[in-house]
Amino acid sequence: MILRLLRLLLCFAFIGTCAFSGAEGDDPFGDPFSESQGAEDPDFGDASSDDASSWATLPSLELNGKVAYTPTIFADYEDEEFSHPIFLSNAVEAELDVSSRFGKTGFQGGLRAKVGADADNNPIVDLSVNDLHFNFRTDALDLTVGRFALEWSAMNVFKLSDFFTPSGALSLGLESQGQPVTGMHFIAYLGPFSAEGVLVPLYYLDAGIANMAGNLGISVYPNDIAVVFSDRRPGLSLEYPQAAIRLGLGLPFFDAYLYYFHGFSNQTLNTSRTEYDPPATVTLEIETIYEIVDCIGISATVDVLGLVINGEAVITFDAPVHVSEEVDLPIGTVTNTVLGYAPLLQWSVGLEWEIISNLRLLMEYTDVHILSKLPETNNALLGGDNIFGILDLRLPVGLIEPWITAGGIYDWAGHDFTAIATLGIDFLNGLSLEVSGIYFDIFEATDSTSPMYEQLENDLIISLSGIYTF
Repeated sequence: MILRLLRLLLCFAFIGTCAFSGAEGDDPFGDPFSESQGAEDPDFGDASSDDASSWATLPSLELNGKVAYTPTIFADYEDEEFSHPIFLSNAVEAELDVSSRFGKTGFQGGLRAKVGADADNNPIVDLSVNDLHFNFRTDALDLTVGRFALEWSAMNVFKLSDFFTPSGALSLGLESQGQPVTGMHFIAYLGPFSAEGVLVPLYYLDAGIANMAGNLGISVYPNDIAVVFSDRRPGLSLEYPQAAIRLGLGLPFFDAYLYYFHGFSNQTLNTSRTEYDPPATVTLEIETIYEIVDCIGISATVDVLGLVINGEAVITFDAPVHVSEEVDLPIGTVTNTVLGYAPLLQWSVGLEWEIISNLRLLMEYTDVHILSKLPETNNALLGGDNIFGILDLRLPVGLIEPWITAGGIYDWAGHDFTAIATLGIDFLNGLSLEVSGIYFDIFEATDSTSPMYEQLENDLIISLSGIYTF
């Protein structure tokens, strides 16, 4: 099956690039086989010059990919012992990318295969397409059509302007991939100015983040109460088109952008309701909801002498916000977490500083402000007043490069701390070994109504990775 898909990608890359390119003129990017080079290739022997030119201008193909085994374990850590460990992931993943370039046109396809097992040790094979798009590029226009990932934010953690990528999920490293979307993306250039547009008529959201939240729920919710999870995630549909516009100004040492976005909120929106069915049945219903929003935003980057400063601000009109709702039931008063709607301002600022060679400091701060009065706001789920700091150290030694990334996120509103660390070794032959961890802790008791943060105290996620890149 995988070999069949690979052959299809290769044929599609070769044929599609030729078809998409059509009969085009000179290559503005310096095709070494263009007639302007004026040199003859002696390897063509007795072949005529026309045959040599036809052979030399065939689309170029490039293959690369990686294979990774990354078991990820979630466990409680109390009294210097682990308890109730579970596998969040125990699968082998393989990625294969094929790209082709011919003059102004190009093609890129990316296939991802994941082989794992369910709770009963039955094999599970998951195949997905990360990239499958054509590209047409000139000095004034860059057009992409198909399935592609789009990342607009220069931040490492608080990516407010990455509207198409789900936010709120902690990463076991600084590297992350944007959520692929299917549609059209163009950039028009005029001197230092640029105009960028995205149209995504097909909406589909990966269920990976929701599945992880469900797995974490094993230790998050009380064992003596039945918990029911439901997800309103829309399937592949033309009913929910998304669009975005970005206007940019690019100058030496300075970039600035203005955004407008219409589409699904990239925040994870979970509501919780306690249902009581007499005489004594209590059920906690956790529902994931997806809301259409409209946003405007700005971002800027300043890069001076190795010090990079980034800033972003986004206003969401009628944003869904978690609010607490007290309900009197025969079993007592319970607190539900539901959604209210109000204008919302999110902003973040960050810096990247190369202190010395191979040692970087990264810091970011983000905050959220509700621009109208909303009663009983659940501040723990609002996501503001967070600071992120991390050190990234790399020590090239001979044929290997050991490195360590360590730091964390502190939430001043909820008084909880999340530590993140990754230790790895990169080898010159493409092999990498990594061990990563995320540790949740709470410094002091809070009046938060969120059971997620209250019960994640002293919980640990550990990931061991073996990665081969080719």
